Amino acid sequence: QELKRSVQELGLLGGYIGTDFGIPLDHESLDPFYVLCVDLDVPLFLHPAPRGIDGPAGDERLRRFELDVVIGFNLETTVAISTLIYGGVLIRHPKLDICFPSGGGALAS
Repeated sequence: QELKRSVQELGLLGGYIGTDFGIPLDHESLDPFYVLCVDLDVPLFLHPAPRGIDGPAGDERLRRFELDVVIGFNLETTVAISTLIYGGVLIRHPKLDICFPSGGGALAS
């Protein structure tokens, strides 16, 4: 319900979650959240969160040249988009407006 308060009372223009949300993005428990985004007519911004950025250390090979940002963000974005597509979220919520940074990962537009 924080999204509803944020949009209706605070005037924010959309929702935000990270790809490290804690449960898979296609989990049915997120369906009410996706429905609320559609009902409020606001986009959902999904920010990539590769391992090692704010949490447990990721792959040292990526950290050496800060590739955790260059490759890690695109990998997380690609996995998130694939999860939404193949997990049926976009079929269950066809009007869900989602925004991804980082060039949309490695998926063709």
